[in-house]
Amino acid sequence: MPVASRSPYGMPGFELPPPHTAGKPPIIKNEAKRRALWVEHVLQDVLPQQCAHRMAVFTVPKCIRPTLMRNRSLLGLVSRTAYERTQRFLSAQLPACKGRCFFVASIQLWGSAVNMHPHIHAIVSLALKARGGALHPLPEDLDFSPLAEDFRRATLRALRRREAISRHLADKVLSWDHHGGFSVDASVKVPPGDREGLERVAAYVLRPPVSLSRLTYRSGSRTVIYQTPHTPLTNANFVTLDAKAFIVRLLVLVPQRYQSLIRYYGAASSTWRRGPPARPFVAEVEPMAPLPDGPPPAPQRKRRSWARLIKRVYGVDPLRCSRCGSPMEIIAFITQDDVIERILRHLNRWDPPTRPCLKSHTSIATAYEDLPGYEKIFEPP
Repeated sequence: MPVASRSPYGMPGFELPPPHTAGKPPIIKNEAKRRALWVEHVLQDVLPQQCAHRMAVFTVPKCIRPTLMRNRSLLGLVSRTAYERTQRFLSAQLPACKGRCFFVASIQLWGSAVNMHPHIHAIVSLALKARGGALHPLPEDLDFSPLAEDFRRATLRALRRREAISRHLADKVLSWDHHGGFSVDASVKVPPGDREGLERVAAYVLRPPVSLSRLTYRSGSRTVIYQTPHTPLTNANFVTLDAKAFIVRLLVLVPQRYQSLIRYYGAASSTWRRGPPARPFVAEVEPMAPLPDGPPPAPQRKRRSWARLIKRVYGVDPLRCSRCGSPMEIIAFITQDDVIERILRHLNRWDPPTRPCLKSHTSIATAYEDLPGYEKIFEPP
C-alpha cells in the first residue's frame, strides 16, 4: 500500500506559488498562507502524533452527484454519514473502549479534470480517545474494505429520509454490484510519529481545484488543455475544453456563501478538544497515572509569524543572512512609502508593481454574455 512519503507540492492538484526571485523578499499569497495556517493548526491542536493515521476517500455514484451539487447541504449529510460509519467500524475493533476517533473531513467538489465530482477526503486516526484523554491504539494494517458497503446503505437511507432521492433510485443502486458506485479508499498510510507525512496528507486534502502547471491555454483557438492522470476509458492523460466551458466548470465549483468545507468530528471536534489532552497509549502506561486535580492546563499556542510561514511554504528562512548564515533580528518597521522608495532606489532594488489596465465592465459582459445558464450546467451533453 502507498505511504504518504511524497512532497505535498508534487502531489496531483497541489499548487505551490513560484519561489521568490533573487534580490526580492518572498511573499506568501493568501491561498498558500491559508493552507500553511490550517496544516499547522491541524498538527498542533487537533490530531495526535503518537498514533497512525489514514487518508480515507469516500465517493458516491455518478447518478447521485448532481443532486449533491444542486443541494449543497446534502454534502454535510454525506460527510456526517462517513464519520458515523467510520466511528462504528473502528469501535467494533475495540468493543470495550467507549472512545471516539479523530476524523477531519474535507468536502471536495471537483475531480482531476476540473469536473463535477463531489466526494470526501478524511484524515482518520487509528486510535480511539476516551473521555479521560487516554488513547487506545488500533492495528496499523486495518482493512477498511468492509466499510464501503456500510457507507453505501447508510448514505442511501440518509438521502431517502431527506427525500433527496426516490425509492426507485435507492433500490436500483442497492441492486448494483461492487457497492453500487460507492467506495472507500484508505490506502494512504501515515505511520506513528511521522509528522512530515501527516503534514503532507493534511496539505493534500486542502488542495485547490486547478493546478496552473497543468493548464495550457491556446489563445488562437480559445481552447484549454488540462493535464490529468491517465484515464483507461479515453486512453488519454489530458482533456481539451473550450475556454468558456472551462470557466463554467470553475463557476460550478465555487462554494456557496457560508458553506463550510472542513468538518471536525469525534475526538477532533471542538467539544472533545476542550477536555483533557491525549495521553500516551493505554498499553504503554501501567499502572495508569492519575489525572491531576483541577482543570487541565490550556495548551500553549505557538505564534504563527510571517517568517515561520515563509519558511514552511518556501523552505527559506527570511531571518537568516544569505551571506554568512547568521540569524537576523528585526530592529525597525518602515511604513512610509517615500522612505521605502528612497532606500530601495539606493540599493538598486526599486521595482514598483505595474498592473495592466482592466477592460471595462461592458466589454467583459459582452465577451461572456453567451455563457450557458446555471440551470443548464447539470444537463447531460
